[in-house]
Amino acid sequence: ISERVDQVLTDCLTNLIFPRLSQPISLTVCVKLMTFLRRLGVPDLEIRRLFLCRKLESLELVLTETAKAQSPYSVLSKAISAFKVHLSEIVLRFEACFPLTDDEYVAELQSWVLDRVSAFSSVFAKQLHYINSGAELASLANQLEHLSPSLGQVSADFTPLLVPIIIKRAEELFTTQLRLANETYLAAMGTQVWSHASSTTQKSPVDGGVPMQLLQFLPLAYIANGILNACNEIRKCAFGALGVTCESHIDRLLTTVALEIEN
Repeated sequence: ISERVDQVLTDCLTNLIFPRLSQPISLTVCVKLMTFLRRLGVPDLEIRRLFLCRKLESLELVLTETAKAQSPYSVLSKAISAFKVHLSEIVLRFEACFPLTDDEYVAELQSWVLDRVSAFSSVFAKQLHYINSGAELASLANQLEHLSPSLGQVSADFTPLLVPIIIKRAEELFTTQLRLANETYLAAMGTQVWSHASSTTQKSPVDGGVPMQLLQFLPLAYIANGILNACNEIRKCAFGALGVTCESHIDRLLTTVALEIEN
């Protein structure tokens, strides 16, 4: 009889308890499962490890599915949504099943969450490198803003760690547009036909003393349009920290152009 009971309990754990823990479950069901394991005499340490291990499998399965999306933007967008729902749920379930008055429990949960955050941040930074649109970058930044309160409720908000990564990518998009503008300018300068303007063909300066010949200088128009394109590219995700950096990039570009025209 004892062997039969052990076999039934083993089958119950393998075919019912473990699979249910690996799935999204309600708080009531989660508490009942933990209570059942305690009544079987399973130590709390083993129950906590089992819980976190199964929830890790569940979270990784969800994130693996998001990685199958067709574009980097879709991958990141779905990953943010999945993390928002599942990480908060896991932490809340853990807090309900295990008293966080015990420092050991708190440290165990914090370590688990930290590992998940580290893994997510690594994937986020890797995929963000393939985002080539300022609009998509702004959308991801907005989604992180909505993720922050959700994780903050369970003391797991890590979104400030991702802001520097987004700012860096925005700067890269900005400098890419400036680089393209400079390349177009240099190509135009290579085909520019120079001629000496006679006094009869020179036109009077306009508003502030800018010569009309300069306004009609096509390579300069390419530079102006390039700067506008660069600003428009990051317009929706223009973090304050980008101000000084972008100004410096523009200043260097215009200095290079001015020296080129002068020579």
